[in-house]
Amino acid sequence: MWIFLSYVEAEKPTPDQLRIVVPLAATGIIVLAYLVLTYIDVPVRRYLMRPNAPKLANSDVVSPQS
Repeated sequence: MWIFLSYVEAEKPTPDQLRIVVPLAATGIIVLAYLVLTYIDVPVRRYLMRPNAPKLANSDVVSPQS
């Protein structure tokens, strides 16, 4: 959001330019989020959910659900 507003402040784009930039920026953010989810988040979650995954440092703390 701040990057987009910095662009608008610095470049002062016309409404016609914004009609191109806004959809491209939104599409770019969605693609970036999908790539991060696919290649970083899901593999890390899969690794941490394995039965023999390393335990966290405070794993002996009792959770509120217990």
